[in-house]
Parts: sequence; structure tokens; C-alpha cells
Amino acid sequence: MKKTLIALAVLTVSGASFAQSTVTLSGILEIAPIRSTKLTTGAGVPEVSTAVKAGNLGQHNTWSTSVLNFTGVEDLGGGLKATAVMISGVGDGFAARERTLALSGNFGTVRFGRFVPAASAGFHAFSGSGSATLVGSIYGITTNSVGNETTATHNPLHNGIAMFERQDNVLQYTTPTINGFTANFAIVNNTTDSDAAALTDKIEGKQTSVHLGYSAGPLSAGFGYNTRTDSTEGTAAVAAGAPNLTGIGALGAAAVAATTGTTVDTDLKWIGASYDLGVATLYATSVEREAKGGNRGAVAVTTTDASVSNFGVSVPMGAVTLRASTYTGKDKRTIAVNDDMKLSGHQVSAVYALSKRTAIVAATGTNQFKRDGANSVANTRKISGTTLGVNHTF
Repeated sequence: MKKTLIALAVLTVSGASFAQSTVTLSGILEIAPIRSTKLTTGAGVPEVSTAVKAGNLGQHNTWSTSVLNFTGVEDLGGGLKATAVMISGVGDGFAARERTLALSGNFGTVRFGRFVPAASAGFHAFSGSGSATLVGSIYGITTNSVGNETTATHNPLHNGIAMFERQDNVLQYTTPTINGFTANFAIVNNTTDSDAAALTDKIEGKQTSVHLGYSAGPLSAGFGYNTRTDSTEGTAAVAAGAPNLTGIGALGAAAVAATTGTTVDTDLKWIGASYDLGVATLYATSVEREAKGGNRGAVAVTTTDASVSNFGVSVPMGAVTLRASTYTGKDKRTIAVNDDMKLSGHQVSAVYALSKRTAIVAATGTNQFKRDGANSVANTRKISGTTLGVNHTF
């Protein structure tokens, strides 16, 4: 009897110890038997359209991104908790989408690793769009590549010379929620510095992000501000006949002149809100991004100057949720007087929940970029996408 009690005590202690640590496997799987994307350009008169490209049964990443998530949580005691997250997407490398470590407690949460800072992409929560992957959302103005539409002269809100999207070495602190308010601060420092013989000795990206959120009752609101500097050190001069140490100054090659390097400063800011009326939820957000820079010592060039306003609505109807969103804006980099680029788009979707984890999705969206003035025809691009698929979360 005594041995039995001792054994039970050991099992109880062991069980309590193991209960402090948990590992969870979850994810999203999408299969879209019907998918089409169409690109219309204004490269000629009349406009030229690409053929409709249809997917097959194995098509994915049309409405959502198929991912596999590993999450580990360790109770450290004293109100402290450590969390590790690794997220892999279909077609990406292992943990290529996210790999983070976080420490949380009464003081808030400190998080480090590869992920999207809250201040950078938080505006999508106030867009009303059902998907950031399908064309037509304010989030995906320059994503969803088909053919060469990414060469259109429009502005990215996330990517480009300055990367505000998913990136490495993000250190983020989130405060506890106080009276509905939450603050968030993040810094990023990605530097590649090779030896002195390299032609491009140093590439650096530094970012600071601030986010303020509020949620109480039917109202949610948020504000985000991001500032970033991307720079490269100048190219070192290489004499003709120099050894091929870097891949450029080969033996017998012509001399390579020294340059001064480049610096680009970029700001991304947004404000958004949503309000739940019960029968429907209304959304509104405004996003601005501006970038200036170029070769050091030269006059700064504006490489991005975009402002976009977005409105959306979602309507739950039992097992079905209907969503619609639209945005308009301008790329204010002029190539002639009064020749801004108009940015516009919309997305409409219906999601039918077969169960808590499985849903059928039907959606369509459009992004359009059109110049004002005499150059409007030659610079028009319209990207349309449609999907009918099944999404399963596990």
C-alpha cells in the first residue's frame, strides 16, 4: 500500500510538471478547384488583356495562405509565460513565415524574431476585406502576381525598397490592456557587413514602429506609425586587372569606379476603426506611405508617395458571412503636370461555414492603377481575381 501511494505521488508530481509545458500543432489548408486571374493593360489601343488563368484542384493561396503552425508554451511560474512559434507556408522553407520567442506576464509581452510588426500591417483589420491574399484588398495592392503586373508604376504599401512586411530581427513590446487601450513598440535592425575587400561593404535596414489600439464594446480603433532607413555603403574602386575577389573586379576587366552608396527614408502611417452594429460591422481606414532618397550626395528622389482610403462592411447571416470593401487613392509621384496615378479596387466575398473549422468561400476582387492626363491609357493596369474554394483550419 505504501509503495502504491509513493508511485501515485510520483505520477502526480510528474503530471504536474509536464502540464506546465504544451506544444500545439495547428494550421490552415485551402483547396480551390476554381480560380481565375486576369490582367488588363493599357499598353496599346485598344487595351490588351491576358488570357484567363485557371487553377486546378490542388491550387492554394487564393483566399488564405495554407500554413502549418507549431506553438510551444512554457509556464515559468510567477505569472511568467514563454511562447515559441514557428509558421511554415506551402512552398516556403521551414518556419520561413514566422519564427519567434516571446515572454509575457503582468508587465506585458516582449517578442523577438521574424514576424510582421503590429504597427506595420494593423490597418488590414479595419479594411473590411475578407482576404489579404485575394486581389482587391487595400493590403494586397502589389501582391497576387500574374504575368508582369508588378512592373506597373504604382506604389507598394508594404514592400519595395523598404520592407515593412514580414522580416527578421523584430523586437516588439506590447503593454497590458488598460481601460481598453494597448500600446505597442517595435524596433528592427537588419545589417549585413562583409569584409573590407567587398565592393558593397554594408547593407542596413533600421525601423521603428509605434502602434496604439483601443477596443471597448462595439468600437475598435487603431493607429500605426512606422519610420525606416535603408542604406548601402558605397562601392569601392577597383583597378583594371585587380584579382576577382568580389565577382566584379575580374583580372583584365575595366576599372570599377567608386560610388557613394544610397540612402532611402520611408514613412508608413495609418489610422482605422470598426463599429459592430449587431446586424453588420462597418470598417474605415486610411493609409499613407512616402519614401525619399537615392544616391548619397545627389538630390533626393521621391520613390513612393501614396495615400489610400478604404471602407468596408461585413454582414453575418447565420452560417453565411458576406463582406464587401472598396478603396480609392492616389500615387502622387507625377510624371507630368496634373498626372497623378489613381488607385482603386474592391473585394466581395461570401463564406459559408460547413462547421466550426471548414468553410466554402466564393470571392472576387479587382485592383486598378490608372494615370490621369495624357498618359492615362499607356499606364493603366487592371488585375481581377476570382476564387471558389474550401478552407479548413485545424
